[in-house]
Amino acid sequence: MEQLTEWAESYLRHKDLLAKKINNIKNDNNTLIIKKNTGQELAICTDNLEDVKINNKAKTYIFATHTKQNFETLCNRWNELNKFPELILVFADTKNNKKWIIIPFSHSKIAGDNLKAGLKSLYDNCS
Repeated sequence: MEQLTEWAESYLRHKDLLAKKINNIKNDNNTLIIKKNTGQELAICTDNLEDVKINNKAKTYIFATHTKQNFETLCNRWNELNKFPELILVFADTKNNKKWIIIPFSHSKIAGDNLKAGLKSLYDNCS
């Protein structure tokens, strides 16, 4: 888990290189608290997407390991996850430095009937 958390922090800092909005990132038990000059964001790091509880209206990242189990959990929890406009899921393969990113709220508006096929395509491209 520590490797995923370190990878997530590195990803967030790299993403902020030009904008320079991040003031501080604090690791609190695999939850990164990101202090920006525009407010606070959270990044939850997990090996098991099933264990994550979302009750935050603020921008929240979930960094999950790229596994078949987490893919299936995403599909099973889709109707719950797509209700949060500020939720971003990042599935990371830290060993190969690969990732795929999805924003369920936005993706649900364009996915149509082929949701699982589209998600599977994203999953397969990172494998």
